[in-house]
Amino acid sequence: MAQHERVTNVAEQKSSGESTWRPRVVPVVLTALALLIPWWAITQPGLVQFQAWPAAASPFGLNRILVVHLVAALPFSFWVAWRLPLKGGQLFQLLCVCVGLLLAWGSLKSSGWIAQTVGESAGSANFFWRTLWVMIVQLPWVVATVDFLKTKMGIERPFWTDGITAALLLVVPFVYVGFVVERQEVLLNEELANQQYVTALGLVEKLAVIGDDKSRHEMFVGLKADLLRAVVELQERVQQPLPENATREQRLAAAIDFFRLGDFESMKKLIGNQANVDPMASYRMALSFEAQRKWEAAIKQLKSTIRLVEASGDPAWEPVLRSAIEHLANNLRRNGDYAEAENMLLGGLENQQLQDTYLLQLGFHYKMAGRTNEAVDYFQKAADANEAMQPFVQRELGNIDQQPEGCLLRITPGATR
Repeated sequence: MAQHERVTNVAEQKSSGESTWRPRVVPVVLTALALLIPWWAITQPGLVQFQAWPAAASPFGLNRILVVHLVAALPFSFWVAWRLPLKGGQLFQLLCVCVGLLLAWGSLKSSGWIAQTVGESAGSANFFWRTLWVMIVQLPWVVATVDFLKTKMGIERPFWTDGITAALLLVVPFVYVGFVVERQEVLLNEELANQQYVTALGLVEKLAVIGDDKSRHEMFVGLKADLLRAVVELQERVQQPLPENATREQRLAAAIDFFRLGDFESMKKLIGNQANVDPMASYRMALSFEAQRKWEAAIKQLKSTIRLVEASGDPAWEPVLRSAIEHLANNLRRNGDYAEAENMLLGGLENQQLQDTYLLQLGFHYKMAGRTNEAVDYFQKAADANEAMQPFVQRELGNIDQQPEGCLLRITPGATR
């Protein structure tokens, strides 16, 4: 008899555990689907749009922007669902799931039209339409989740103040998009400076789609057209075979075209051993390593470039030498060789002809290291050594003056004059 009671108790505990466990799984699954289904429906057209994974369809531009919109909109969607006086039960929840799938399918099929409509309203209106689009596709899944919590688990609706908190979270994507655009613009400027037109075109396409500001949106659209035209011209040129007796200059020009297209293997084949004897070929090879994020190879090649220029004694190579010094310092820092970068720049101060370049780069070096006083000192010395550097120096001193550490170190506005 006692054994029978123990078996009964175990069975009751097991049944109670299962009944407690199952209701908790359903809202978790539905909440996950409220994020995953809209993400899938909006992302899929992006695979065609950008031919890359992961990529979000217009007007989100980047997958991470879409994810931030989905996560930030979820609390507000829950608050809206809680305000609805519904207790429909299983049939109603199943209907919500069907509506959610239908809206996801509709979003998938009409993404082009939605993207065009939203894209025409770049700026704050774009932010509003993004959030609205996400919530429409997300809401049926959230309503099903809330209805389950009400009918099966007896959970009451939240306080009205939760709506204020949830609404404030909707601002997060707006702030985040501004941060992403700023970062993407830095990358774009780097790619344009390095003449990586294909990579720059991809960045401009995404920036034009994000469209956080009307004027910048129009600027990116115009830049996209210019880059696309340049890429087409480069592709047409590289498709034309070089003559059998092509000169060194012709081969180098073709190699530079491949470099601008990001085809580094073809560039390497054309340059060949020229990188060991020709400063420009060596410099271009170093930039190709840098573009591929091969910092150590770039450092080695840049050092070779500097040696070739110095050995030539030709003043015509001075612009290449100055640029090689700048890139060498940058790549040493990227590779974690901060002390070597500093020693290289300090050692170069003995070169009177290039002293202004070394002074300017030391200013950048100390600014990145947070050594603000030293950065200001070297920037000012660079401006004194070469008046042509005044615009760069004024800009950097102005940036330092606006930094919190600049205020702590008592860098006055007079330092920027």
